[in-house]
Amino acid sequence: AYAIGIALPMLAVAYGGRRAAGGLQFFRAHAAQVRAGLGALIAVTALLITFNVDRSLANIGTLGLADRLQSSCAVQQRLTGRCHHESSNLANFGPAPAFTGISDWFNSKPLRLQQLRGKVVLVDFWTYSCINCLRTLPHLKSWWKAYHRAGLEIVGVHTPEFAFEAVPHNVGSATKQLGVSWPVALDPKYKTWNAYRNQYWPAEYLIDKRGDIRNEHFGEGEYSRTENLIRQLLGEAGPGKADLADMTPTELTTPETYLGYDRQLTGYVGSKALPNVAHNYKAPEDVSQNSWALSGRWRLGGEHTTAVRDAELALHFHAKDVYLVMGGHGSVGVSVDGHKLRTIAVKGIDRLYTVVTRPQLLDAQLRLSFTPGVSVYSFTFG
Repeated sequence: AYAIGIALPMLAVAYGGRRAAGGLQFFRAHAAQVRAGLGALIAVTALLITFNVDRSLANIGTLGLADRLQSSCAVQQRLTGRCHHESSNLANFGPAPAFTGISDWFNSKPLRLQQLRGKVVLVDFWTYSCINCLRTLPHLKSWWKAYHRAGLEIVGVHTPEFAFEAVPHNVGSATKQLGVSWPVALDPKYKTWNAYRNQYWPAEYLIDKRGDIRNEHFGEGEYSRTENLIRQLLGEAGPGKADLADMTPTELTTPETYLGYDRQLTGYVGSKALPNVAHNYKAPEDVSQNSWALSGRWRLGGEHTTAVRDAELALHFHAKDVYLVMGGHGSVGVSVDGHKLRTIAVKGIDRLYTVVTRPQLLDAQLRLSFTPGVSVYSFTFG
C-alpha cells in the first residue's frame, strides 16, 4: 500500500510533465497566433468593462430579482432603519433631478421642478396598492392642508409595482378615492425613480427653495421629524404642528407575501405549482406560520394567481391586520381559525383590500374562498 501510495503521485507527475512539455512545444510552434488571440481577448474584455456589459451579465442570473425584492414594501420595512438620517439638521444632497418619463399628470398640468423654485417641495414616491404608502397618506394630507399656502408643494411620483398600477385610469381613480389632492405624476417606466436612484415605497425627498435635496426618508415613520424639517425650510412660525398618531407597525409580523411566480412563490407549500396553466391544487392539512397554500383549481401567473373553480387559499399569519391586493370581479369568503367572518365584494380597479383587522396581534389560520375570475397579487400585514 505504501509503495502504491508513493508510485501513483510520481506516475501522475511524470505523465503530467510529458503533457506539459508537449503543450509547451505546441505554444512555441504557434506563438504568433496565441499572442494575437490573447490580445484580441484582452481588447474585447476591455470594451465589455468600458460599456458596463460585465455588470449587466452579472445581473442576468437574478433577472433583476434582487432589485425588485429590495424595492418591495416588505423588504423596505426591514431595511429602512438603516437608511434614515437621524439628525434633526438639514443635509444637502445636491440638485434634485428633473421629473422625467412621466406619462400622465393628475390634479395638475405637467410640472417641471424649475417652475417650483422658490417653494419647498416634497417628492413622494408611492404606489396605490402598497399599505406602507397608504399609511403615509394621512400625514401628507395634514402637511398639504397646513403648509401649502405657506409655500409647500407635494408631488406624488406614482411608480408602479404591478402592471395594473401603470394604467392611467386606475391611478386616476385611486387618487380620487384616496382623497389625494396634490399633483401626482405617473412614472410607468421608472425614469424618475431611477433619476433619484430610489429603491423604496414610500420614499420622501425634501427639496428647498433653490432646488436642492435637503433630506431623504425611506419607508414609514419619523413624521414629526419630517414636519420639523419642512417648517425649517419654510421659515414657518405657524400654523401649529399636526398631531397625528404614527401608525407605523412596531411588532414583527408575517412578511409581505407575493402570490405570483415572478417572486419565487416564497412561503408556498402544497402540491407542485405549474405556471400559466389551469391546475388542480391540494393544500396540506397543516400550514406552518408565514406559509400559504392553494386548493381547488387555479391559474398561476407571473404577477398574480387567478381562481378558476372551487378555489381556496390558506395562510398562517402573525399580525393585527391582513391586506390583500386583488383584481377582477367576484366575491371572497373570509374565515379565521374556522370561524367565518365576512364576504368581500371584489370589483372596480385592482386594489388593496382589508381582509382582517384586530386590535392585538393574532397568530391564526386564514382561509379564503374565491368565486371564479378573482385574481390575487400579494398579502401585506400590519
